[in-house]
Amino acid sequence: MPRATLRTPFNPDHQVNYGLSIASRDAATSEVVSVNCLLCIHFGREDTDTSTAQEERKRRRTENIKSFTRPFRTDNYVRHLSRQHKARWDQFKILARNQKATFFQRNAPVRHMNTIPSHFAGN
Repeated sequence: MPRATLRTPFNPDHQVNYGLSIASRDAATSEVVSVNCLLCIHFGREDTDTSTAQEERKRRRTENIKSFTRPFRTDNYVRHLSRQHKARWDQFKILARNQKATFFQRNAPVRHMNTIPSHFAGN
């Protein structure tokens, strides 16, 4: 029997519960097409192996932002958050809903690449 196409729509409550932001919508239907991890955007990814120093690694840790597309399943969010943002995720998931809504405004540092001096440093 052929597998049915997974079309789990995006649940707006997941934005607050899992720290996600809507990245793109379908132009015709306004359905959410992709969402980004706010922990990746604001804090970057954590080192998963603390015993290995950055100098000993063969490859540099990625700075890419995790993007989720259909099907929007919570186990995909939790897998990413628990592996790539373990310490921050442990802090975030115990907060009340209203605290989660303001978590990124209160705690997120401004990354140097998002500042004005970074754009003019080479001139």
